[in-house]
Amino acid sequence: MIIYIIELMRGAPGSGRVGEEFAMDVGTILLWEDRTADFRSRIAQVESLGYRALGIGDSPTVYRELMAGLAVASMATSDLALCSMVMVPVGRHPAVVASALSTLQELSGDRLSVGIGTGGSGTAGLGQGPTTLSVLRQFVDAVRTLLAGQPVEWEGETVPPPRFPRPVPFYLSAYGPAARRLAGETFDGVILATGSSVPLIEHFLGEVGAAAESAGRSAGDVDVWVMSRAAVREDREEALTDIRANLASAASFGLRSTAQMATVPEEFRPKVVELQQRYDATQHTLWDGDNARLVEELGLSEYLAGRFAVAGTPDECRRQAEGMAAAGVSRLMIPAVDRDPEGLLERFAKAVIR
Repeated sequence: MIIYIIELMRGAPGSGRVGEEFAMDVGTILLWEDRTADFRSRIAQVESLGYRALGIGDSPTVYRELMAGLAVASMATSDLALCSMVMVPVGRHPAVVASALSTLQELSGDRLSVGIGTGGSGTAGLGQGPTTLSVLRQFVDAVRTLLAGQPVEWEGETVPPPRFPRPVPFYLSAYGPAARRLAGETFDGVILATGSSVPLIEHFLGEVGAAAESAGRSAGDVDVWVMSRAAVREDREEALTDIRANLASAASFGLRSTAQMATVPEEFRPKVVELQQRYDATQHTLWDGDNARLVEELGLSEYLAGRFAVAGTPDECRRQAEGMAAAGVSRLMIPAVDRDPEGLLERFAKAVIR
């Protein structure tokens, strides 16, 4: 098991970093599902509270268009790092994506990164399953080549690069060991969908680091982000109520493979399988919907919170985030999608960001 030690440094108030010791940025993920004015207001709140990064979700049948959301965020902010969290390649041509990304990179002043994955709600809403890692790698390789100003062969045709190519770093959302190996081999960074379990994070980092070294890279060449559900309340049970729908989503899309299920304690496996079978993608992250009630019905709240969330009282959340930072995570991204998104952003910033 490889443990990555990060540089210790002192964070100033509003620095967007965790604590006074650890150099871990904190960012949030917004899902553009309301009026444009409300979306812009929430973006302004993110920056004013001291968050360092903003991710825009990609689920075309549920939320507004990803690229448009990133364009709005580029123009509405000055310092925030921006990223897709996470893009799926289904239904997109590499040339169209390369053109959009190079434009957004220029528009944002080189603040853009691409989080990309095989699919979850984004593909389910289109009536399709996740794409394969092989197809995803081909897609990313094609987009990277175009952004480097070179043509590519795609579906039997030679595709020219965009007129104004601009490189963009790619981060792979890696739920399973094969994806973590791929991230280590070729991606700029990895996005781990975990909670605050330090042993689990260290295990995943070991897989990424070993793959990087096997590919002739250094473990330090792969930047490490964690996407974790979050809820902060003075009462732990109230915090869990906030995120049960998000926990249902995480278990439904993040524990499907044999390798992923093998990491689930045996007593919870039948319950996780039942949750996946009964999960309703049309109610994705609806905090008081059927998916949230299903988590409570199956008695999975505490297990899934530990597996996929930073949740609890302010003191509990702060300790959990500090543990993640000490394990080697450079950025923690939390979705602002519970029943009180604005309140969550404020409470989390007060509890965790220093």
